[in-house]
Amino acid sequence: MPYLDLRTVTLLSIFIASLTGTWMLINRRLQKGFSGFGHLALAHFSLGAGFLMLALREVLPAFLSIYVANLLIVISIILTFTGIKEFRQVQVRGRFLCLGSFAVIAGAFIHYTYVQPSLTARLLIFDAVSVVLLLLCVRALLKDAEAFLLLPLLATAVLFLLDVTISVLRIAYTLGSQPLGSLFQGGIIFSLQFIAADMILVGTALGFTSIANRKLASDLEREALTDPLTQVFNRRALENIAVKILGHARRYGSPVSILSIDLDHFKRVNDSFGHPAGDSALQQFTDLARKMLRQSDVLARFGGEEFIALLPSTSRAEAHATAERLRSAVSRNDFDLGGELIRLTVSIGLVSCPEDGADWPMLLAKADGFLYQAKRAGRNCVFPTGHR
Repeated sequence: MPYLDLRTVTLLSIFIASLTGTWMLINRRLQKGFSGFGHLALAHFSLGAGFLMLALREVLPAFLSIYVANLLIVISIILTFTGIKEFRQVQVRGRFLCLGSFAVIAGAFIHYTYVQPSLTARLLIFDAVSVVLLLLCVRALLKDAEAFLLLPLLATAVLFLLDVTISVLRIAYTLGSQPLGSLFQGGIIFSLQFIAADMILVGTALGFTSIANRKLASDLEREALTDPLTQVFNRRALENIAVKILGHARRYGSPVSILSIDLDHFKRVNDSFGHPAGDSALQQFTDLARKMLRQSDVLARFGGEEFIALLPSTSRAEAHATAERLRSAVSRNDFDLGGELIRLTVSIGLVSCPEDGADWPMLLAKADGFLYQAKRAGRNCVFPTGHR
């Protein structure tokens, strides 16, 4: 089939590898917050160089067109695996497998090129090693995949699995056919393997660019909704979340409770120890509060040393018990301010939906009022003091 002539397909692969390798280098420069693009660029260029040497089989000596060419292709898969690991920031065991694969190709191709020449043996060994390394790349792509990145990661992994499938088919084809005199005498399955490699080149270039852009957008969104000091939600995020939780509560008749929390006499901390120490105290408080709250609860910094805890599906009595546990834990905790340990306390105002209303601004205002009553009652307490 002329349109799948192996030499033509090989030349196309060289062009694509050069183009996508250059694109990876551009991304390495533009996407400075992401590692891995450098290794991916080297992988593409290495693959292109290997394909070029294969295409020049009748011009170059066998050492370059067979031995070095196949080593470069294997190196390109190893570099791809390394780049994926760096980009995804995941730990995947594969170093010894990569070194072993390289050693197998290096030794086997010397033997089956010069000692006992056999194209069939070289093809079988190369395809078997490729399958192992490509599956290693798939493992690195999908390990601990974040939900919002799952689609592009799966799409990229499918391309690697396609190449694995074609490699397995080529193994079966090689075992079941007459020995070939030259790689370029192979059938359509050989051309398809080059096309699958092209798809991986394009897929990784586009896929990792898309993943980087998604992660950047996610980081920007998180920064817009997160207090930079304490890394809990900010006021804007809290209001959006509260409206949704209260709406859900009204529809299904489930209770919601709100704690308005303020660190007592916090100005004294800043005046006595400095603002950096005060910032540290706020961070230590949020770490402690997270431990006292459930995973489903929402903690937000409302401003200064004031925090709001939104407790879905929580009755007034349950919220009061939670507030007391938090108050007690804070009062017993040693806050480390640059080597000096101090004790802090909190005052907490508590409201519940539907008893105190169902509108967010109304509930927030009432919780704030109860907070100030807790302050007037002597601080280090929860108001209302009982379950009413």
